[in-house]
Amino acid sequence: MPSFSSARFLLALALGILLAQTPSWAQEPAKAPQRPQPKPTQKATPARPETDETLLAAQAALEAKEYVRAVELLESYLARDPSHLGARFNLAYSYSLLGRLTEAITAYRKTLELDPKLFQAYLNLGLLLLQEGAPAEAVKALVQGVALRPEHVPGRLAYAQALAQSGDKKSARTQYQEVIACEPQNVEALRGLARLELEAGEYVAAETHLRQTLALEPARAELHWWLAEALLGQDKLEAAASELEAYVRAQPQDAAAHQRLGNLYRDLGRNDDALRHFDAALATGARAPELAAARARTLAALERREEAATAFQALIAAEPQNAQWQYELGLVRLRQEQLEAAATAFDQAIRLQVEFVEAYNGLALALQLGGNCAATLQTLDSRARYAQETAGTYFLRAICHDRLHQLEAAVENYQKFLAVNDEPDSPRAFQAQQRLRLLKRQLQRR
Repeated sequence: MPSFSSARFLLALALGILLAQTPSWAQEPAKAPQRPQPKPTQKATPARPETDETLLAAQAALEAKEYVRAVELLESYLARDPSHLGARFNLAYSYSLLGRLTEAITAYRKTLELDPKLFQAYLNLGLLLLQEGAPAEAVKALVQGVALRPEHVPGRLAYAQALAQSGDKKSARTQYQEVIACEPQNVEALRGLARLELEAGEYVAAETHLRQTLALEPARAELHWWLAEALLGQDKLEAAASELEAYVRAQPQDAAAHQRLGNLYRDLGRNDDALRHFDAALATGARAPELAAARARTLAALERREEAATAFQALIAAEPQNAQWQYELGLVRLRQEQLEAAATAFDQAIRLQVEFVEAYNGLALALQLGGNCAATLQTLDSRARYAQETAGTYFLRAICHDRLHQLEAAVENYQKFLAVNDEPDSPRAFQAQQRLRLLKRQLQRR
């Protein structure tokens, strides 16, 4: 299942490209060969020849990606000249590449104490703070950077992300919109804006921006996932299924995606497709009980009832205290007309969850179909402790009292059934009317 974060991408972008715009002391050597770095306009003048050698060695270590060595040299140099801006910046940069983020953050703060107008330091500091889960602090750094370079798109994108993560979604949206106004095909901005629109439930707008992004990034799988979310929010289920299919084609090992698509196909009544994706999820090695249960329900819907019963039995063997699966096994057995097995499963569900009203319904029906009217009425009386009577329970009561020749009770329950029944043309309604007329005549003859 995809997640959305561009902080790491932006960090690489800032360090790989932005530093090329700084003087020689603030450049990343050969980080982005596709963008040649400009020649420095001026060089730092060292106070002593040995100091110059230290800085040159540090620069050479950076070019060779020997960051541990670069840190050693820069720390040594700064011990002698703590106010050297370039050495301080490159030390922060080296720390970040070694994953020493706390030290990098501190070093960038010290860099900004030396030069409060150094845009690259604000940007990299903000990105590191985002990585460290401090978006509010990142906002403080990035807003100053954006003020210095309002035209700088990666800076605005980082600022927008920090605003969003800190909870200021409205301002984040404004930043993304301003970037899109300048660069209508900026995929970072389109994606970021679409995610905010999804979170806000603005599904039509999110769909528009996600389709624009997909046209620019057709190979980016998670865009199909997010577009499916936008479509589901508009109840466009078939279209959402199509996008999820595109996602799982790109990410066939995502079990959660297969399961979600299976559930969606169940909602659409496409049970063969649902089963295909539940099986695909299981093929990835996923063993979540709810996945196995969804597959069992799909088998039942496809009338592959013995397979469904076997699947529910396996679930129950692994989790014998699960009342829901006992109940669903009972439903399968009921459809197989295995009434005794159905009653046993429903009864076990009730023992596990005494207020399980649906299980009482199933047990009462299984008992009534099996001809055990006394037990049916007893089950309905137990059910009545936890739920109101329904048309169905009145009908079962009426039938059982009728078969037991308890005429007054049968008449009473047929009448109650007809009073609450909302399907006056149903076979049950016709049967109740016919039996009621006959029973009333029998009572009149007494």
